[in-house]
Amino acid sequence: MWVLRTEEPGQLEQRQAYYRCRFPTEYALANKVVHPKVVYLREAEIIKGIDTWLVTAFSPSRIGPAIEAMTAQARGTENAAAAGLRKQLATCDQRLNQYRAALNAGADAVQVAEWLNETEQERARLEGELRGVPAEQAVTSEGLAELLHQIGNSLTRASTPARTTRPILRGAGAGGGVLPAESTSGSQGGPGFH
Repeated sequence: MWVLRTEEPGQLEQRQAYYRCRFPTEYALANKVVHPKVVYLREAEIIKGIDTWLVTAFSPSRIGPAIEAMTAQARGTENAAAAGLRKQLATCDQRLNQYRAALNAGADAVQVAEWLNETEQERARLEGELRGVPAEQAVTSEGLAELLHQIGNSLTRASTPARTTRPILRGAGAGGGVLPAESTSGSQGGPGFH
């Protein structure tokens, strides 16, 4: 699979755009992946494949399933801050149940009451923080369809005859993207190139 990251700077040499992909050795070792430390990639080698893949992936016959897949993926994510706070709340609830069980089992009532108060205060603080976490905007199929329609209009304008040399990916304003392995035919740099 090709992954072009926006943090990797591109450079122009003889009017050709090149991108550098650095692959950390530790990551390669941990995941048992053979990969050169640094790969230089000429944009012209892959841009036609990316453009073709984008046109195919978002063609009228495939746009519906693509939107549904993107919506499902977005629904599967949760705000990391909210998730962490919910986990801490669950821990507080568990501790409160343990303290109540200890009280019922005959533990020192004064000590257990202190623990209960501390934990209930912590729980109230966490609930307040959770209420302060901004609600995420729900990703809807309609919203994605509208966004893709707007991008499509931009791409149509970008591909007018006066600007036919501008690749679709640049016309979309994207700094990088993902191209599945099956779409890379003819653009790989050699064996073991990722």
